[in-house]
Amino acid sequence: MALVQYPEPRPAFAAFEAFIDSGLNSDFQESPKTVTLSQELPDLDSNTLPKPDARAECLHQVVQGSGHGIDIDDIPVLEKYLKRQEGLSGRRDRQKNVPYHFPTVVRSPSIWSESTACFQDFVYTLSEQELEEIGLALFNLHQIAPDNIGRATFELPRLGPRLRALSTEVHCGKGVVVIRGLRPEQRCLKDNILLFAGIASHIADQRGVQGREHDYLIHLRDAGSHVVPNHLRPSPFANQAQAFHTDSCDVIGMYVMETAKEGGQSYWASSGQVYNELAASRPDIIHTLAASNWPFERAGSEPPYALRALLHPSSHQPILCFSRSNLTGTNVAPRSLNIPQLSEIQAEALDALHYCAEKHAIGVKHRKGDMYFLNNLAVLHGRASFVDHDSASPIEPEASDEEPRGERHLMRLWLRDTELGWQIPNGLETRWSEVFGKEVRARGKWSFGKVHSASLVMKSQNDETSSFS
Repeated sequence: MALVQYPEPRPAFAAFEAFIDSGLNSDFQESPKTVTLSQELPDLDSNTLPKPDARAECLHQVVQGSGHGIDIDDIPVLEKYLKRQEGLSGRRDRQKNVPYHFPTVVRSPSIWSESTACFQDFVYTLSEQELEEIGLALFNLHQIAPDNIGRATFELPRLGPRLRALSTEVHCGKGVVVIRGLRPEQRCLKDNILLFAGIASHIADQRGVQGREHDYLIHLRDAGSHVVPNHLRPSPFANQAQAFHTDSCDVIGMYVMETAKEGGQSYWASSGQVYNELAASRPDIIHTLAASNWPFERAGSEPPYALRALLHPSSHQPILCFSRSNLTGTNVAPRSLNIPQLSEIQAEALDALHYCAEKHAIGVKHRKGDMYFLNNLAVLHGRASFVDHDSASPIEPEASDEEPRGERHLMRLWLRDTELGWQIPNGLETRWSEVFGKEVRARGKWSFGKVHSASLVMKSQNDETSSFS
């Protein structure tokens, strides 16, 4: 599922097949090493990786200095990818095995592809009785402070057990659940926010904060040039495409308030499927992704970046956690020149990750009222660019609750479940504490307006602590 337009339909797939074929070595055979959800792996993380030999260390080292770095974009460019692939194709020192504490093959229900699953596999449609129960729970919630919304205060005697079963599907099954049948146009914005928080609490009971202003809920929509000029508006608040990436949470909750006139489709890809293909065809890329030397920008810190891996071992399956735009920079927020730049080998791995995800992704055209939950530790996601309806006029923060027709508007929560949540690898504990830590959640706040302030939008840059992805 291509996030950008190419001259021919999905040519990246053929290019990717050629790319992985170039990495296969007919002299290398190994009995498969597999992991399933029930199989325990050692409690290891990227910090416990064995030290590579000097040659591999040299290959993985990032480029230090204040230069412009390598030629890579936040939205992958096929021609650049193919050129880089060709330039690196002569390397004879590619590792032929995955790192010793990573499986050769992951087997779990979260492994799927466009050819083996379809969107309807993920959908649960609410009955009229369940919709009535949600309405009653919302009515009883009006005297409850938003911070106190949970399973005990948003009571769903009939639907609650079903939602917990869906939570198990998110955490231990395919990793995706879509709840269909809600009618957001029948309620005001605040009621839709409360309803979203209430239903989400049955999927995962902890809400994380997003961005430097510690918002529990973020409105994903094109804020428009009247809020922030186009050249200063980052992708969560603009209409451009987003490459495959993950967020900083266990579970992503989304509630579709309105869809765009054109485009805006989401793309979901099983990270386990991506891992399996790369492990089988290019195990050297697994080494690159698992190396703890990827420089993630962190403005305001000293130094202004943190080195960590993109790929982490865990007792469930290898976990990918990264924002491509943080590593490449964007036109809106170019990568700082005083932090380490990516190497050519890292850039190749980052593009391979994207195109492999694109090969296996399911494209999703949202319906108004869809509420979906993704296991962020098992599913990569991306977005196509979109165009809002011509009649969608600018909305001020305190304007009417009515949604303009054809103006894409999704609300997002970052979630974690204390019962079913996966163990977070050591390499990600710091980032998770910035989202789910007791102190930061004590400063959490709710936004009940459709439009975030210009200050918040402009603070959403590419460093991890202030970005919204």
